[in-house]
Amino acid sequence: MAGTDFKTALASVLRFVGRSETTNGSRSKPPLVVAEYDYKDETGKTLYQTVRYDPKEFKQRQPDPNGGWIWNLKGVRHVLFRLPELTKRVGETVFVCEGEKDVLALEAIGFLATCNPMGAGKWKDPSVTSKRMKNMS
Repeated sequence: MAGTDFKTALASVLRFVGRSETTNGSRSKPPLVVAEYDYKDETGKTLYQTVRYDPKEFKQRQPDPNGGWIWNLKGVRHVLFRLPELTKRVGETVFVCEGEKDVLALEAIGFLATCNPMGAGKWKDPSVTSKRMKNMS
């Protein structure tokens, strides 16, 4: 990209990484929901969801009592993604992935996998993860 101006170089990089170009700091199109990942407790009850958008962005929400959503995780217990599957398949190797999309890709080919909510480096209490994983082995 040597010899190109900043605007042209930026547009090329954004296309390369799959992001939409912006105009005056705003998105050129509204974000589109591309996936909803349920985080469930041991019994299978949905505690919250991570919603994935295109362009790539993530937001978390919890069910409200009226059938809608509350767009925060205040007061919600954070659990590993696919926790019910982890508790059913005791003794198997568990792959810990960076995100939900990777977990589902590994599950599609028969592996057991999980990830923490909100991405790499965001788990609030690593001791919970190690205790839970130890109890499953």
